[in-house]
Amino acid sequence: MRSRLRSGKQRPKLVEIGILDDDIRRRILDRYPPIYDAIYCKFITFAYDVDDDHIAMRRAVVEIVGEHHGDGTQAVLCCVNGHLTRPDGRPYVITISTAADIAPARAGEFDTDEVNLVDDVIAFDIATKVGPARRAQPEWRT
Repeated sequence: MRSRLRSGKQRPKLVEIGILDDDIRRRILDRYPPIYDAIYCKFITFAYDVDDDHIAMRRAVVEIVGEHHGDGTQAVLCCVNGHLTRPDGRPYVITISTAADIAPARAGEFDTDEVNLVDDVIAFDIATKVGPARRAQPEWRT
């Protein structure tokens, strides 16, 4: 359970994420061009709403193994350290793009059997960090 601040307010939700560097982001967007207007492809969430005592992975091996799009969302399915799902049961995904009125977190709301698997896997090693959850901001295409 999250601890409270001295003011009595609950601490913000903590997440463990990996920020995609420019090279990896470019490789992903070249292979999976955005199909919706709100473009993300900035990070991957490894754990969501973790406790203060969460033990971070520090580094992760990520392999993009599939693609899913529909209902206004586009994401790639990732295998992280040999697993397709996060500790909370949701799939590991990188949100590529969404329709303007769709939240990026919705891109992970699918069953892994609804994914188009890929033959040419993109793999990379990434550092992780834990911090407060923030609302993802898209890059708007002009």
